[in-house]
Amino acid sequence: MTGFEASGEDEAGLSRFYGIVYESDGTRAVGEPVPGAEITTEQDYNLTGHYVNSTVSGEDGSFEMFLPGGDFKVTVMKDGYEPFSTSLKVVPGRDVNMDIFLVKKPSGAGVNLSSEKVSAELLQGESLMIHLEVMNTGTGTDTIIVEISGKMREWASLGEPVITRSSGGGGPYAQSISNIDDYSIGNVDINISVPDDAQAGKYNFTIRATSQKDPETFDTMDIYITVKEKENEEEVGFVIPSVGIGAFVLSLSIMGFVFLRRRAL
Repeated sequence: MTGFEASGEDEAGLSRFYGIVYESDGTRAVGEPVPGAEITTEQDYNLTGHYVNSTVSGEDGSFEMFLPGGDFKVTVMKDGYEPFSTSLKVVPGRDVNMDIFLVKKPSGAGVNLSSEKVSAELLQGESLMIHLEVMNTGTGTDTIIVEISGKMREWASLGEPVITRSSGGGGPYAQSISNIDDYSIGNVDINISVPDDAQAGKYNFTIRATSQKDPETFDTMDIYITVKEKENEEEVGFVIPSVGIGAFVLSLSIMGFVFLRRRAL
């Protein structure tokens, strides 16, 4: 492979190839110019070899290079953007102006849900606060929707603001955590309150954290609660009638006197 470098219009037989690299939605510019994009031109000569030249767009997205006449393949690469390629025909002595539009790759989504406590035993009437951590493991900011479902989901509430019902026939309780940066953590507290008349047994609640950027990306975890009945506080024992201690002693004395007299007779 051979190459050439040209840095001025005084190079004999070379044409100026220049333009600006923009961010695009695929059909038009929608963002700021893109700095740091690598623009590469390739030209094949059957007899003389393969010529390659490249440059990088500046802070304002602009670029330029000098090319000989002929047919070229132009490739533009930038991390975070879809690769761009096109063909280019250069006529010796004629400048070529071409603006290039790069489509930004969709940011990947990722969610991780965790808690130090996923099970507990509670008595009827008791409450428990469980702390959840929701991490955005994707790229770019995201809003995570945290939902709770289960047969007894009315026992649970999700932090602040007050829980709301999601759409779709009275779906699970839900709360959103907005604008979580990539690899940052949002916090949610779940309060589970067992009613006084709850039946003893085992119950589970399912927590689901879903990326709003990509609803197909989510994480789930289960919380297990064992409800126990309160012990009966009534005690069974000997009950002394509510009379004065003097009257009680006098009654015992009379009973003893009557017993002794009967024996004497």
